[in-house]
Amino acid sequence: MKNIFRYDHGIARLEVEGLPDLSLEHDQEKLGIILSWKINLIGFPQLEGKKEHLEVFVSTISQYARHYISGVQKTFGLSNSLVSITPINDRHQVFLRSTREGVKPLKIILDDADLVDLTKCFDQLRNDPRVLVDWKLPKDRPLKRGDLKLNSKIARGFFFPLLGCITSLGIAIIFLFVPIDTPDSLIMEEKTEIKK
Repeated sequence: MKNIFRYDHGIARLEVEGLPDLSLEHDQEKLGIILSWKINLIGFPQLEGKKEHLEVFVSTISQYARHYISGVQKTFGLSNSLVSITPINDRHQVFLRSTREGVKPLKIILDDADLVDLTKCFDQLRNDPRVLVDWKLPKDRPLKRGDLKLNSKIARGFFFPLLGCITSLGIAIIFLFVPIDTPDSLIMEEKTEIKK
């Protein structure tokens, strides 16, 4: 009766073990109840847990990745939540806290490629038509304009070239009003000098 679904991408492998929910008349190949999961990231300890842990993990990483791609770098997950992720320079620090007593939090440092691999595995799980789990994940909503830092980066990138153009234009306008000696005025000056 147990089904094991695997999702691989780059350094990440996610295995989800569960059962079809017969009360909802699922086929034998479907997964409606998650019993356990494991994540193997090359170079890191194996991570495992129950459905609740997976939901928090998927939610936190997915929201963080969406914001990070949009240029918004901020921490997701509280300091006492099961999963939190924080941007540190060019890396991403993930804290995983166990619900078991006496187990210290696990800290994992991911680079951009590792984060993409992990996010892809979670996306494959969420979009798998065989997985009919009722996820309690926040809905993906468009980011607010105020949250996007891309706009301010673009504005800063155009500020100095725009300032240079305005300065050049101002100097050119000033030179338009400076009187220039024409050949007629030079001839008149020469005639007045000859008469003297």
